[in-house]
Amino acid sequence: MTTSMLMRDLEKGRPVKVSSDFSFFGAFFSLAIVILFSMVIFHNKVAGLPIVIYIALLGLCIFQFAYVSKVILEGDKLIIKKLFRKSEVINLSQIVNISTFKLKSTKYTFLKYNIDEYKESKALILNSNSVLFGKQDTLKDLLEYSKSKQK
Repeated sequence: MTTSMLMRDLEKGRPVKVSSDFSFFGAFFSLAIVILFSMVIFHNKVAGLPIVIYIALLGLCIFQFAYVSKVILEGDKLIIKKLFRKSEVINLSQIVNISTFKLKSTKYTFLKYNIDEYKESKALILNSNSVLFGKQDTLKDLLEYSKSKQK
């Protein structure tokens, strides 16, 4: 495994930004697409498949606004800042599940964590691996690297 700049920063104890710089921008961009799509559909009074596509896009946009997060890994803590909400600081031991999938050049990481023993929360972390933004490691990659260095 080659070490990236983020992993080297992690080794040195520096805070590491896990999410893409454009996570929040992406949420607003998807909202703009949904609004434009809705104007076209309702102006032309279209029915059928376009309405189904519109409802799916609207659902994805709402999900993204609810869970998109900027995440910073600092030592054994995660600082999670969701759109329009205050920051949460959790220990790595509070993480319940991390799942990742890739769609084109973007990696989507779903993080499920416990806030306290009764309340569970979720976060969506976006990472871009494009020519413009460079390669970014996911939270899962960074945590696995951190565990391997501790052994």
